[in-house]
Amino acid sequence: MADGSRLARWRGLVGVAVVRLWGRLTAGRRRRTWLCVVGIAVPVALLLVVTSVSIGLATGPTTSADDVDYWVTPESNASSAVTDVGTTRFAGTHATAARLSARDDVAFASPMLTELLAVEGPDGGTEYLLAVGVVPEQGYGSVTPVSSVQLSPDDPYYAGGSYDGRWTGSMVLSEAAAETLDAGTGATVAPRRSASNRTFTVVGVSPPKRAGVSQFPVAVVRLSELQAVVGADERDAADRLLVAAPSATAETEAALAATYPNAAVRSRGELLVERAVDEQLPLAMAASALILSLTTGTLLIGTTFGFEVAASSRRRAILAAVGVSGRSRAALIGLETLLLALLGGYLALVVWAGGSFAANAVARWRFDTQVAVFEPWLLPAGVAVAVLIGLLSVPYLLFVGRRSTEEADLG
Repeated sequence: MADGSRLARWRGLVGVAVVRLWGRLTAGRRRRTWLCVVGIAVPVALLLVVTSVSIGLATGPTTSADDVDYWVTPESNASSAVTDVGTTRFAGTHATAARLSARDDVAFASPMLTELLAVEGPDGGTEYLLAVGVVPEQGYGSVTPVSSVQLSPDDPYYAGGSYDGRWTGSMVLSEAAAETLDAGTGATVAPRRSASNRTFTVVGVSPPKRAGVSQFPVAVVRLSELQAVVGADERDAADRLLVAAPSATAETEAALAATYPNAAVRSRGELLVERAVDEQLPLAMAASALILSLTTGTLLIGTTFGFEVAASSRRRAILAAVGVSGRSRAALIGLETLLLALLGGYLALVVWAGGSFAANAVARWRFDTQVAVFEPWLLPAGVAVAVLIGLLSVPYLLFVGRRSTEEADLG
């Protein structure tokens, strides 16, 4: 029976709290109450947007070259595995890659050359692309920022070092490059640095693999053909060697390091460690957003709603006069605060949905990909953070309520 009366009392208190809060939202000084709701919704929505973007960044694929286990780069060039342009290069790379590919513990090896290249599109306009040259191999189309599966295997123009073999002129463009040049499959484009008026034919347009280099104007061609265009054929130069060696041993790594005197070998594991470190930034951003939302929301609801609590001291004095206990009056303040926080949490979900949609729209417009991830668990998480803000505010509001009631009694 005591349990039933206690439950009935709490039902009554919740009903009174709902009515009182509804009155605050619809009459009197409702702007102040709505300011409390917005003060909770905005930081919580910011937290959810930042977390959505952080998850999108942190859970993407790990590397720009999915089929590569090792990157061999010149020591001064070891800071990048994909996009160094115009830095120290290896020489004699076709022969070196062939020697490595002949090893039993190496499945595939290819040099990679990257160069910023002015390319004339079908309409006569010239745009700069990041040109990437590789030796295509069957089953290894993901060694470049843009998938090169449309390029048939081998590099015939190299012709054993004479550079007078068959010119294929095949080029794969990223979607951004195709849009920039206004060139689709079958279009003919011409590099402006080619002394022999060489041209390329677009054999495919590749969508971006993930947020990163593949979202920008990138063209993938055969290594020897890019070397001939940019003048790197005299020394058979390339920026790095890409090696697929799933069953590599310490002997394999030693052989890779011995390819050139200044060679630096980086494994997929080392890149994963670097990525794990890089991922700390978005995760730290999410943690900072959580602290910011808790601090901002608590301060706003504590100060703004604190004025409301202080202003209603005479109402609480009346409740005390009719026999409502101090514990019940304190419960009313706590319940109103939590209901206010819940309302702010639900408003935050609406703002988060709109903010994430806007962020993805901008990302798709600029980079043809989305950055914010919609995870179902973020819905209750957002409401939980809003409730936590309310709980953190309750002690201060109870203090304000007790002090204002004592002053009202004294008055």
